[in-house]
Amino acid sequence: MKKSTKRACYFVGALGSATIAMTGCTYSQINPEAAAADLRANTGYNELKEIEPGTAKLVMRTFGAAGTTSNAQFAVSIAEAPCKDFQHLGAAAYTGSGIVYPWIARATRVGTRASPYLAHDATPGQPIQVRGIGNWSTGGANVAFRAGSCGPVT
Repeated sequence: MKKSTKRACYFVGALGSATIAMTGCTYSQINPEAAAADLRANTGYNELKEIEPGTAKLVMRTFGAAGTTSNAQFAVSIAEAPCKDFQHLGAAAYTGSGIVYPWIARATRVGTRASPYLAHDATPGQPIQVRGIGNWSTGGANVAFRAGSCGPVT
């Protein structure tokens, strides 16, 4: 093996070891203030602070167990008849915001093509139906792959 190739291999190995060591701690352990701000920004908390008196807002989000990406499709209906005329709002996905590094959460979210949460303005006093359909999967080193879904739940 040439000397330059050998050095490159050592560099890549050292970089990989540093990355593994750095990701051993969660983001919230390293920088709790930034982790809390990241969590508030990606769970709809900031949306709720902006509610005007006399208005209503629904914030729909998902939460998964550590190491999983959980997503759900949400829809709402204000129809008088149950389970009719749902308006699809989109998908929300839990990606570990506030726990894993923000760039990891963003990369995971891009892979799911979902928002961290969905917000919907509602009319106070008017009945509303919310429908959610969830999907999840787990997997990784030394973990059996499992997947599932639930819903629709209204």
